[in-house]
This record gives sequence, C-alpha cells and structure tokens, in this order.
Amino acid sequence: MPVDISSIQNNTSLDPVLGPDHTPIKLFLLLYNTLVILLGLGGNSLVLLGSTKYRAIQMDRNSVLLLEHIAAADLAATLLQYIPMLVTLAAERWLFGEFLCFCAVFRYIPFAAEAGLIAIMSCHRVRVLRDPLRGSLDHDVLKKVLVGVWVFYLVSVPCITGIRPVIKYTPSHLHCSSFDWENMDVVPSYLRIMRLVSGLYLALPTLLTIIANIFILRLVYSTRQSGSSSTTSKHSSKAVRTISLICWIFVASYIPTVVIFALPAVGMSNIPPWVNCMSMYAVSFNLIANPVIYSFTNRRFAEFAKYFFTCRVGQFGRDMNIHS
Repeated sequence: MPVDISSIQNNTSLDPVLGPDHTPIKLFLLLYNTLVILLGLGGNSLVLLGSTKYRAIQMDRNSVLLLEHIAAADLAATLLQYIPMLVTLAAERWLFGEFLCFCAVFRYIPFAAEAGLIAIMSCHRVRVLRDPLRGSLDHDVLKKVLVGVWVFYLVSVPCITGIRPVIKYTPSHLHCSSFDWENMDVVPSYLRIMRLVSGLYLALPTLLTIIANIFILRLVYSTRQSGSSSTTSKHSSKAVRTISLICWIFVASYIPTVVIFALPAVGMSNIPPWVNCMSMYAVSFNLIANPVIYSFTNRRFAEFAKYFFTCRVGQFGRDMNIHS
C-alpha cells in the first residue's frame, strides 16, 4: 500500500475544512487538543499506575481489569491520533513523513478495541447484577478473553481499513487515512462496503452497550424497589454508577462517528469536511472523561490523585495500608 505523496504535499491548508477565516476556531481546537493530550496521557497513565500498583480503584477485580484495558486503549488512541492531529493542526500540513502516514491504518485499533471492551464491561455488569453469586466471570478466563479481543482487533482492523491500495493525507481528519473521506461518491463500491464493515466495528459494540445499560438501569431500579440496603448492594451500586457513566459517555462520544460511517450506505456520501473533523474531536471527549469520572465517583482514586499531585505517592500506600 503506497502513500499518495501528492496528497501530503498539496493539502497544506485548512481552508476547505474550517473556512477561509479559521484562526479563532483553530486556536480553540489547539487548546482543546492540548487538553485531550494532557488528560489522555496523564489521566490514563495515572489510572494505570494507581490501579496496578496501589489498588487505587475500589471495585471488584474484573471491573478493575476492564478499566485498565480501557485506559490502555485511551493511551494508544491519544498517541496514535491526537498527538499527530495537534502537530498537523498547528502546522496545517503533514510533518510526519511517508512511513508514519502509512502507519495511520493502525490508529483505528484502539478506538475499535475500546468499543469492544466497553461492550464486554456492560454485559459483564448485567451478568453480575442478575446473579451476584455466579454471574461474575472467572478472573483468569476474563484475562484470556481480553487478550483475545486485542489480538482480534490488532489483526482484523488493519486488514479491513488498509484494503485501499493507496493511503492519503485527509485534511478533515488532520491525519492520513486509508479511506477517501472527501470523495466517497467516486470510490469503487467494494471500498464503500469495506468502510461500512469497519463502521460495524464501532456500531455493533455501541448498540450492545446501549442495550446492556438499559438492562442495567432496569435491574438497578428493581433492586431499589425491593428495598435492598446491604453493604454489598451499596458497594455494587457505586460500581454500577461509575460503569454506567463511562458507558453512556462512550455512547454519546462515538455516535457521531458511527453515523458518519453509515451515511454512505444510504447514499449520503458528500459529508462536509468540517463534520468529519468535529466527529474526531467528539470521540476525544471519551478519552479524557474516564479519569475525571473516577476522581468524582471513586473515593480511593480521588485520594490517590491528591497524593500523586502532592508528590506523596509512597505515603498513600502506607496510609491506605496497601502493600505494593
């Protein structure tokens, strides 16, 4: 798959995407993109450090394992998508060369993987709520399932998204892409089908997440109606609140991209470039939201963050009686 060099050399302006007088919106996007990178890298690294070494997330083992994998996916998405976007937005041209343009087919992997992980987390929570004693999956089995999820996406996503013979720089995505996002009406039919198939990698887990979380709301409502007030029930309720918030923010962030992937299937292929651009920034909200959610819904993680930012991480372990 060669890289279309002319697309890199000729697309040196954001005028077709943001309009001729785009300095204010560019400055806003630069600030927001910087925030995404800081929280995407810093926040999710803090989640991984706190959960793996200090047990800073107070949930059941399976939920913590799932949250760690989601944080890893968010880190990868920040590195592969939003750091190149920030540089390209600032320079208004692609500065990373042919090789990294070619590697752009891999940037879809963390987004697709996170969609699958969120769906698995939602379904697992439904199982636990329906049968608290036997619903939880064996921890070792879940580890193998999650490894399988990553292997599946690592192998299949590049095959699907990289089937186009030429990779080109796409101004509306501030990145290189194997999809011709601006000219979907003139590409061969098989490429439209491949784009639709790759869109299903996001659409199906998103749909499954919505259905599972509707069941979760119903199960939580039924539990409250029954008047259960045990300590275990209260602890589970906190976990459900955190996980549901993560899932619904994920759904809201991903729906614009899912819709854009699906539009060519119904004959709407001339999508305005600025819509494509804004859909990528909508997805980014999901990356930065999770560490913030943990800070407000998980007391132990909030305490860990305080210790970390005051350079007292070692003392956190002693104060919380945690032996790393």
